[in-house]
Amino acid sequence: MGNAAYMYISIAFIQMLKALMVVAVYMFGVLLSTEVLTVTRLLNVSVISFGVVVASYGGALLPACRLRPGPRAAAGALLV
Repeated sequence: MGNAAYMYISIAFIQMLKALMVVAVYMFGVLLSTEVLTVTRLLNVSVISFGVVVASYGGALLPACRLRPGPRAAAGALLV
């Protein structure tokens, strides 16, 4: 049941979620005091998190863009 969600999301989105798991594990280590939070690591984690947010937002908009017929759809082109 836990893997059923993978059937409904794209492979690209799955890869973005995998990138976010590194951030989650690191932050959990900081909370448990097994990792030390430095400015450099915080900047790296912030860049990764920002990239995942941008990709997630774009991935959420992409299916909506595909559903709208554009000028090429009227000419018989496939919406891929």
